[in-house]
Amino acid sequence: MESTTNARNTGYRLGDIGGAYRRPPMCAISVSGVHIVLSMREQFFYQLDSFRDHIPRIFHKESNLRLRWLSIAAARQVIQQPAEKFGVTFEAEVIDSILRELAEDGWIEPARLQIVCDTLRDQRRGSVIDSELYNQA
Repeated sequence: MESTTNARNTGYRLGDIGGAYRRPPMCAISVSGVHIVLSMREQFFYQLDSFRDHIPRIFHKESNLRLRWLSIAAARQVIQQPAEKFGVTFEAEVIDSILRELAEDGWIEPARLQIVCDTLRDQRRGSVIDSELYNQA
């Protein structure tokens, strides 16, 4: 996980959270009103604990948000609704294929669904994502 932490581009990188960078940037320590948003896969989340001494409120009031797996119905909405806002339509059989292939015991992992939908969106040639495109992707 690498990221520059502020707009002034100080060059500070979080790098490997468990590695050499043990002290967070001063903007995170002071009471400056600066908020930092980190997005990561769950298997890396535990490494933030190394900052607890420098950022005591890092886990304050359940400030982390865990994106849970989606039900089939919720995943169907996640595919259809954002696409419709941009004038894109998924053929019903494409949606059914995506859900069937990604489902594990009736649940869909959001990250995998995002990868599939992003790939289809990036490769589409028109406003319809059809079976031909899905089978090529």
